[in-house]
Amino acid sequence: MKDIVLSLAQMRSVAGDVRGNFERMRLLAESVRHCSDIICFPEACLTGYETNDPEPFCISTGDACISDVSGLSKEYGLNIVFGFMEKHGSDLHISQALSDRSGEIRIYRKTHLGRKERKKFIPGNSVPVFELPEGRVGVQLCWESHFPDISTKMRKEGAELILISYASPLPPIRRRDTWMRHLPARAYDNGIFIGAVNAIGDNGAGVVFGGGIMAFDPKGSNIAEHFGREDHVVTVKLRSALIDRLGTDEDMGNTDYFLYRREDLY
Repeated sequence: MKDIVLSLAQMRSVAGDVRGNFERMRLLAESVRHCSDIICFPEACLTGYETNDPEPFCISTGDACISDVSGLSKEYGLNIVFGFMEKHGSDLHISQALSDRSGEIRIYRKTHLGRKERKKFIPGNSVPVFELPEGRVGVQLCWESHFPDISTKMRKEGAELILISYASPLPPIRRRDTWMRHLPARAYDNGIFIGAVNAIGDNGAGVVFGGGIMAFDPKGSNIAEHFGREDHVVTVKLRSALIDRLGTDEDMGNTDYFLYRREDLY
């Protein structure tokens, strides 16, 4: 990978207010357009997140607002990772998209659904890793970060950075405590960068999200965080040298343990 300047944007999204949510995304993306390579937004940031009766809020990949995000990527020269509740035929999905600098849209559909989500949504069936000029990027959604196998699969497919977007009501202290238990492990065990961002504020449908931003380097060290109450962007430089040194085995401190796994045993 190359050095990547990553922006993580916590923001409020109102369920059903696609145009207003897009405008908030645009303003946050505009604020980093000259300094960032990738900006990552929370789960279902474009449509808002709602699980009781989500169908009225779902959009298709052909919706005009998806095209608007694509146009924003091209105009700003910025890779944009964003979420929406998707209607695909008769199926509903919780989807995360990557719009690259050329405006190409790539889709990940949440593969591991939460308790309430399983009643309304269909899980996706693939765990892609997206190739960008800057590096190989995987995306996950919310409680998927609790399943180590997903990150392992992504690392096996070449991921160097995993971006995890959330729509969680946990308050900041609990959010940080939870992330500090497992996100450093996802980074360290796989020798990759991890970026995490949560939705913030009232979604207009009875849920208040707790916000939160954190980033970890391939050693599992915390390299950035923010736990405020408003829309906010944290920008951090991910240095490729931290990954390049892993696997050189110059000393135990640079061992890439992932390369020594005995898959024949497990």
